[in-house]
Amino acid sequence: MNKIEEIFKAWAIQFNPNEVQNELAAKRLTQSLSNLGLAFEDARVAKFISDLEATSGVLDDSLRPAFQSLLTTTGSVTKAQELLGLALDVAAGSGQDVQTVASDLSKAYTGNTRSLAKYNTGLSRAELQTASFADVQALLAKQFAGQNAAYLETYSGKVAILNVAYANMQETIGKGLVDAFQILSGNNGIGGGVSAMDTFGDAVADTTRGVAGLVAAFKDLNTYGSTALDLLRNIDPFNPFGIVTGN
Repeated sequence: MNKIEEIFKAWAIQFNPNEVQNELAAKRLTQSLSNLGLAFEDARVAKFISDLEATSGVLDDSLRPAFQSLLTTTGSVTKAQELLGLALDVAAGSGQDVQTVASDLSKAYTGNTRSLAKYNTGLSRAELQTASFADVQALLAKQFAGQNAAYLETYSGKVAILNVAYANMQETIGKGLVDAFQILSGNNGIGGGVSAMDTFGDAVADTTRGVAGLVAAFKDLNTYGSTALDLLRNIDPFNPFGIVTGN
């Protein structure tokens, strides 16, 4: 990895630590929609995730995988949206993360309700196994109603909202930097910018080494300067070579 690649990597980490994962998650969700014949829903789903992130205090890098899990299980955007809203309430009320809850709901949707026991539904394992998903969903919705909204009124909830805004600001800045370098690189694109910066980096490195050598030379001059000045002061301007003459 060259110097410029290291710089870009450092900037990517600093301004948007999760950008790579976010991009991959977004592409996976887009592909899942396409596989289900729902590619036309991509823009609406993206807006839904973005709006939900801003109002729930949960980052999109958690919301997307949770939504995808529900989408691939139900095959319905509307049902996945409904269950993701439920997952947020259950997560806020139980202390579980939203991806875990979404995974549990996905399993329950297909008849595997074992993992729902952790949410203290009041049903025994045998009752959970025989209950329909609609009944389980209604029970969880009643038990955890309004939990996420209540959480957002707490100090922690307000901090979560601020964290989402800060993360989005980092993402915007990071993308802005990349766009700026593409603009500055002109017709050569970002590749030209990287090449130019690499050359500039080498030039700066050489200049830095040159300056360091010059500073070292001045230090040596300072060390021997007083001796040189003393010698100059003792030179007789009328007899600079110290020639001995007779009287």
